[in-house]
Amino acid sequence: MDDVISRFRFLVPVGIDLGCLVLYVLVLPWLTQYMQKKSPGILLFICGFYGVFCVSVFVLRSLATIKSTANESVDGLTMFSAVMFSVMMVYIVIDTSGMIRYLTDSPMSRISSDHQGLIGFMRFTGPIILCFIILAAYPAALLIKPRLTVFSGNTNRFILETMALLGINLMIIVTMAHWSASYQSEVRYTDLRVTGKIFIFLVVYVFFLIFYGAPRWLFFRSNPSISSAISFVFQTGFYVWNSLSKTAWE
Repeated sequence: MDDVISRFRFLVPVGIDLGCLVLYVLVLPWLTQYMQKKSPGILLFICGFYGVFCVSVFVLRSLATIKSTANESVDGLTMFSAVMFSVMMVYIVIDTSGMIRYLTDSPMSRISSDHQGLIGFMRFTGPIILCFIILAAYPAALLIKPRLTVFSGNTNRFILETMALLGINLMIIVTMAHWSASYQSEVRYTDLRVTGKIFIFLVVYVFFLIFYGAPRWLFFRSNPSISSAISFVFQTGFYVWNSLSKTAWE
């Protein structure tokens, strides 16, 4: 069994990338429409996937540690990417919770001691507390020392690795749906040339890698594979191009 896993392990990230790409195409219209409604349910939906994402990052970091040295530290670029992604998630929480609209409609100076004021205050402080948790969760997943005995066994590591990659890819789909829902109504460029589109795509894609690239880098460090790198670039490049074609130009 271990020989079969070792032989075909390189196909797992490729299969997950392509499978999630198909899933993205199928669910994006529905998910984008769902994300346009600002509600506690959508907030819990996003935070749930973010929790799975952080656990997945912890698993990949642990597996990478097993294959190198137990005392390996996280490099500065990976931590920087984690912090940037966490900040982005804080913005998503603020936007989804309706906190900006609440501050506009009912500033803190208007909050009184009556029942409605108490509810408004809770609607404000709840997302604030959640933002601090989200800001710390991803970096903590990289800094917590893993218990390596939990990840013993080649088959167990293979299953955990597969589930972690799936959890990370699903988080990418959820956030891309949020961006599509947030900027779908923006004014688009109607006469943009192909060279202009390519330039905008490359700039946005660089920022995309800064925000989203750390988990895959952790995986690549312990499982270097050209096919995995190509599938990741193709998958995420499609996400960015498709998102821009729906929000930036026609």
